[in-house]
Amino acid sequence: MRADYSHDEVFRKHTKELLAVFMGLLLFVWLAGDALTSLLTGRDVQSPNTVRGRAFGESVTFGDMQRSFNDLEVLSALGVNWRVLWASPAGALAPNDYYRYQFITDVRDPQKNPLTEVEWYMLDAEARHKDIFVPQDTVDEFKERLGINPTVIANVQKQHPVSVREIDQAIRAFVRVLRMISEATEGVKISEADVQNYVRQTREKARVDVVVIEAAKLIDEAYQPTEAEMKELFEKNKDRDPVVGSMNEFGYRLPERVQIEYIQVSQAELAKSQAVREEEAFDYWTEHKAEFLKPATQPATAPTTQTRPADRQPYGTFTEAKSHVIERMRAERARQEALRLAREMIAKLAGSRLKASRAQTTQPGSEEIPESEKSSEFYPELVKTMSARYPGVLKYARTELVDADGLSANPEIGRANAFAGERRPVPVRRVAFAVSGLTPPDEEDAELARVYRAVYETCVEPLVDSDGNAYVFRNVQALPKQAPASWQDVQDALKVDVRKQRAYAEAERLAKALAEQAAKTSLRAAFDADTALKTKLGEDAYKTPAPFARKMAWQMEMFSGQISGIGGGEKAVDLCFDLAGKSAQADRVRASDLDGRGWMVIEGREILPINSKEYEDQRGLAVAVLTAKRQVEFLKDWFSPERIKDRVGWVDAESETQAEGQEGSTTQPAEKTQES
Repeated sequence: MRADYSHDEVFRKHTKELLAVFMGLLLFVWLAGDALTSLLTGRDVQSPNTVRGRAFGESVTFGDMQRSFNDLEVLSALGVNWRVLWASPAGALAPNDYYRYQFITDVRDPQKNPLTEVEWYMLDAEARHKDIFVPQDTVDEFKERLGINPTVIANVQKQHPVSVREIDQAIRAFVRVLRMISEATEGVKISEADVQNYVRQTREKARVDVVVIEAAKLIDEAYQPTEAEMKELFEKNKDRDPVVGSMNEFGYRLPERVQIEYIQVSQAELAKSQAVREEEAFDYWTEHKAEFLKPATQPATAPTTQTRPADRQPYGTFTEAKSHVIERMRAERARQEALRLAREMIAKLAGSRLKASRAQTTQPGSEEIPESEKSSEFYPELVKTMSARYPGVLKYARTELVDADGLSANPEIGRANAFAGERRPVPVRRVAFAVSGLTPPDEEDAELARVYRAVYETCVEPLVDSDGNAYVFRNVQALPKQAPASWQDVQDALKVDVRKQRAYAEAERLAKALAEQAAKTSLRAAFDADTALKTKLGEDAYKTPAPFARKMAWQMEMFSGQISGIGGGEKAVDLCFDLAGKSAQADRVRASDLDGRGWMVIEGREILPINSKEYEDQRGLAVAVLTAKRQVEFLKDWFSPERIKDRVGWVDAESETQAEGQEGSTTQPAEKTQES
């Protein structure tokens, strides 16, 4: 008994963090309807003697599983989200909220792959099979931490016929499974070699000298590329996207482009017609006095300065502020009226095809749009019809065929967003490209999925800019990424890129020549001796960067290191460490590409090892990071549906029947499991 209780003390100490994290688990809402009415739909019509499968070599009937299912109903009534059971152990490994969510999702996606009732039964059966003991005081502590007090229990009992004993039984089952997880993850260890490697990767440093040969400094602007050079470069890269900043990688594929037409609803024009009664203005001013500030006053001889809001005082009376109050109220009402009018037009334009909500994201505009609605006069006619009621308020416009940057540059609709003031705003540069024929929105981007539509189909959501103008729009063209029709369409870009290509090749030639000389003497001596190169590049091309590590550590992650102040990426850093570890001069010098910007010549100087104090200072962090990552990986495997089945030896009844039919065997009688 004492041994069991000692183990329980250890478990409780370990699970204080788990239970604290479990409170956060309650924030994971699983929208599956009423848990008590939807749980295992249809199982009530199953006979208790019906075999569901096999576990631990014995048949399992629906009657055998009933206790676990009853526990789930109790846990659900208590608000315990057993469907995301792994959130507690996985979340406890994280240093902050960002990693807590990441770790939980890494183990198993709470939304897409919640725990099933049958999986819970298997975990419960596994914990019982291991004879894991949970004393009553641990159950009571769990209830206290989750706030399951007598009032909560009484409220549950009003809705469901459940006893305190049954509530404790369900909690005991939940804690028993948590304890099983805790014992399993505690068995995940890291070796001292793992720790040493982590510290070495992040703290051991290399010292090098580098000569940077920027290809941009070698471009010959006077060189006139031949037609053959341009055609060759075009054919090689016409189906690739443009590469920004590179001197040796190019692309000429045209980006996705759209042409839209839109109707702007002017907030400023609507504001002119908004009536505001004086008593309304007075009530508004009473609630917002502090927001109406007097203009700053300065002597006529005072220099013009930026006036800070803190230097301005509120108006003392309504009479003083009246005109400003009315102006703001008109503006606010005009914003709302602009939105209302935009939605009215959307309804008219979409007609019977307007959907209150678009569930599908891959087949927008499934209804055929009539040819009459594709007319270039479709929008202008509506403006003409409605302008009688709203003179000067509506404006029609059509853009050129533009990419996302070109659309953003539009002085009107280019500044607009969808869902402004409602949910996360989505800029027009994204909304306008959420159209069939182009790259479809990500399935998890609900806002963009809602406005996904067909060409000529009016967007179901009005857009609003910062001035309060509302916009109704639709695509009249949507072109996917495609290669230009001819090299001549991008001739200017090809001329520039041929020069870049030649400059990059020259940088490579110079770097390899310099490396060959440096291997015989030293990089410093070789660079000083090449006066032509030194003059062309300048003295600052010779770099002595601060020592740097292979990897940069940030919280739970390791990122590729960089040559301090230069860049170079992972391959270049690895090369630096390799060269710095060599003794012969010929082995310590290499030429290497510099992120496509040019070339560099590296001379390894030395590797700065970690001393014992640095190792001890970093060891604790390394152990924590590596243990957490390894345990998350373990939990991911442990909670996979396949592993859960493997651990209990689960075989579905149908699979068992087929196997028995082949072997001519019969099903073993069911045996009940007993409470620990």
